[in-house]
Amino acid sequence: MEENNLTVVTEFFLIGFQIRKTLRIFLFCLLLVVYCGTICGNLLIIVLVSTSRNLHTPMYFFISQLSIGDILVITDIVPNLLQVLLNNGRTITFLACISQLYLLCATEAFECFLLL
Repeated sequence: MEENNLTVVTEFFLIGFQIRKTLRIFLFCLLLVVYCGTICGNLLIIVLVSTSRNLHTPMYFFISQLSIGDILVITDIVPNLLQVLLNNGRTITFLACISQLYLLCATEAFECFLLL
């Protein structure tokens, strides 16, 4: 007789970094500052290109589109990373994992097509 494995995966447990709490908090603060700086820098590029008439050329339009793609990519990844760092682990459902992977692949494909 053959027995089939009928295990169904419903969620994953992300363990995070197995380091001291003070170092995790330092990493959290460092990554949060870098994340906020990246978001603000990309938003500044988008606003400058949108509002300045001198920057309405194809090159600057291209740069603003890359900034939008960069915002989408880091907004997909970094908040979950910060939550894992702060809580020293986290569970994520299978559907949420697949959704995050799809969003990451879609935004990366957008950037690749834009560069092409």
